[in-house]
This record gives sequence, structure tokens and C-alpha cells, in this order.
Amino acid sequence: MEYSVADGVGQLSVSQDSRSVHIGRSENDWSLHFSKDLPLELKIDMGAGQGNLHLRDIPLTAWI
Repeated sequence: MEYSVADGVGQLSVSQDSRSVHIGRSENDWSLHFSKDLPLELKIDMGAGQGNLHLRDIPLTAWI
């Protein structure tokens, strides 16, 4: 996890190293909570897989 601020804008990067090849089923569950009071630009790069995102009430300014 990395967090930085530049020109008053914060950037949070959350990643998981995957150094081995998984054959078959594997699960990675993350529970991230964001404020409903701050605008959020969201970029998700998850590669191959399925994601369930519950973003109701989150003030998204961009979805990349």
C-alpha cells in the first residue's frame, strides 16, 4: 500500500504481489471503505478475474 499527496491531491495505491502462478481457484478478498463526503476518482486494474464493487453513495468523479 502506498499513499502520496501532490498539489493537494492524495493518491492511494493498493496492490497484491503475485509471484507464483495459480492453477485452479484462488480468492483474494479486500474490504476497502471510502468516505461518502469526499469526491473519488477510481482506477481499477485487476487483470483476469471477477470483482464485485459496491459503490453506492460514493461520489465518483471519474471511473477509469
